Amino acid sequence: MIDWKIISKKIKGKLSKEEEAHFIQWYNKRIEHTVFFKKAKEYYRNREMIGTVSDSQLESSWKVLYENTVAKTITKNAFFRSWMKYAASVIILIVSGFFVYNSFMNIDEQQETEAVIIHNMNIKPGADIAYLELADGKVIDLTEKSVDKIQEKDGSLIYKDLKTLNYTRSSDHQKITEVIYNKISVPRGGRYQLVLSDSTKVWLNSETILRYPVHFTGNFREVFLEGEAYFEVTKNEEVPFLVNSGNQVLKVLGTEFNISTLESEDQIQTTLIEGSVGLYESDATDKMVFMKPGQQAIYMEGQSGFEIQEVDPKIIASWRHGRFMFEKEELGKIMKKLARWYNFEIIYEVDEHKLKRFSMNTRQYEEFDQILRMIARASELKFEIRNNTVIVK
Repeated sequence: MIDWKIISKKIKGKLSKEEEAHFIQWYNKRIEHTVFFKKAKEYYRNREMIGTVSDSQLESSWKVLYENTVAKTITKNAFFRSWMKYAASVIILIVSGFFVYNSFMNIDEQQETEAVIIHNMNIKPGADIAYLELADGKVIDLTEKSVDKIQEKDGSLIYKDLKTLNYTRSSDHQKITEVIYNKISVPRGGRYQLVLSDSTKVWLNSETILRYPVHFTGNFREVFLEGEAYFEVTKNEEVPFLVNSGNQVLKVLGTEFNISTLESEDQIQTTLIEGSVGLYESDATDKMVFMKPGQQAIYMEGQSGFEIQEVDPKIIASWRHGRFMFEKEELGKIMKKLARWYNFEIIYEVDEHKLKRFSMNTRQYEEFDQILRMIARASELKFEIRNNTVIVK
């Protein structure tokens, strides 16, 4: 919770360096904070009413407002319209005459409707969808409820439920000599979870393909990835785990990390959540780069070496926990990620709109038009939805 005095001083331009840093952290944390401050600033500058009410009254109203709205919004993921309307009533009751409902806190319903115009919207959240290709080429739709176990050509049994494929009970691994591969494909608008034969857990994002052996044998546990996946690798110091992505190879003994090739066709992003990993190019095994938790390695196909940068792992891995988290992210990248989950096409009337930056934290199962309204409230952008196409105006 931020002190109301910080907001008041920010509008007056009287923050210290320490207060400015605190304000920026709060401002960028949630899109609700951004919208609230924008409305407060517009109101005060239009009416020059800062200071007409005592600091104690302001502080009291701000605490009640935060405890009853933003805090509950974070817990319950309530949509921001109810937050704003309640804020209006709280402040009007506590500080009579200080805020005018229609001018400061009320979200005009007509303006909101105009911000997002819908024509036969056919955009829905994604689901647990994936297809399994067996060693003989047979493809199985994993959403089929009637299928709870699958038999491979070597007699191995693979068990499944509606969202997970499990290889840990497939058969006696010690008797396996032939290496046979399966391939799981997650389409646009889907995701799925996989438990490999060594108990390693893999979460697969939309537009992702993973090729892996039914049983791990030999000196390595090796898989091949296209797209984005979150790995929770079972520790085995004697048998390293290898993830091949393009020309990049990641080597681990046991740890958690996220790999994505979705940001760009020629870019691979590897983010370490915990543990330690080594990265190398497939044709330069002697040049391994080691990472620490909280670091992200960027590898560009066709170039040599890795670029290491510090990131917030919670934001990178938010999709694995069923959320969309963005921090000062470009709209173009945000919409691209939303499109993979909600399965829609995007048209920009003005290319510069792609460069506008937003911070957001919301559930993946939020109604799509509500997410657009959140973005619209924090900007001057408007959206039009026609079937499964979104036009950014």
